[in-house]
Amino acid sequence: MTVYTYHVTMVTPAQHNPLEFRDETLQIRFMPRETVLEFAVYNLGTRPVVIVWDQAAYIDAQGVSHPIIHKGVLLADTSRRQTPTMVMPQGVLNETIAPVDYIYNSSSGWRQRPMFPKTEESQKLKGTTFGVILPIKTQETVKPYTFQFQITDVEVTTMMK
Repeated sequence: MTVYTYHVTMVTPAQHNPLEFRDETLQIRFMPRETVLEFAVYNLGTRPVVIVWDQAAYIDAQGVSHPIIHKGVLLADTSRRQTPTMVMPQGVLNETIAPVDYIYNSSSGWRQRPMFPKTEESQKLKGTTFGVILPIKTQETVKPYTFQFQITDVEVTTMMK
């Protein structure tokens, strides 16, 4: 069995923790998975914040922007408008996103092309960057939080069965 371990760090905005962002309003922790980017949003403020999903995007290693789908939306519903999500003060939201155009219908049902493949293809991703634009509405203002990450390494370990 072969195990692929991605080492990812946040490039922009610069932070002390490689996959965590924090400002006066939010704390966000990112966790890349094979087919999604998982993250947790903590509302540190005293007012609700809203994630505006229809304005969010995933930026791939070639710099191409892709609309996203988030957890709870059926894969078959990728063309529908996505309802914004509110995070109450001092609340937390655990979410995942994936690029809409990485989703396809096969003879066995809806599938997702991996963002972080667990194959030899992973080696081509070393040194590449990807990004996420996450628009957050506070009161009447929408701020597009932009995150850029670099895949610093992909470890390949072969384990005996």
